[in-house]
Amino acid sequence: MKRYFPGRPWPAILTGIAAICLVLTAFTPLYRPAAGPKQRIVCFKFKADAPPEAVARHMSHFARLKTEIPLIVSYHGGKTLTGDKGAAPEYDVMHYMTFGTEGDIEAYFGHPKHKEFIQANKAIWDKVLVINSNTGE
Repeated sequence: MKRYFPGRPWPAILTGIAAICLVLTAFTPLYRPAAGPKQRIVCFKFKADAPPEAVARHMSHFARLKTEIPLIVSYHGGKTLTGDKGAAPEYDVMHYMTFGTEGDIEAYFGHPKHKEFIQANKAIWDKVLVINSNTGE
């Protein structure tokens, strides 16, 4: 019979393997893979009398936040489409943002440029829907 570990008794080898497994198991709770990015979706319904220029200003101002707030990893936005079976959309526009962490979303919410956006545009909003999600878990 061929010996793979010449001069090493099997009980010692198995004890070594068991010790390695025990050490790895002990440190497993300390290892947490990085959570994936966080998504924030913000939907706006504009007031019926909102001028098209004000809506265009809202869209460009929101898009500009990507360059003004470094916490925003990526941004996309646009008008909503007609729903299933021709249903009218409940909201007029949607903005999609990606952040690294939930803390980044909280910091974004309190950022002066975000507050400036709200003050400059809230007069034309009828309602707003915000959804945050985890994309990496």
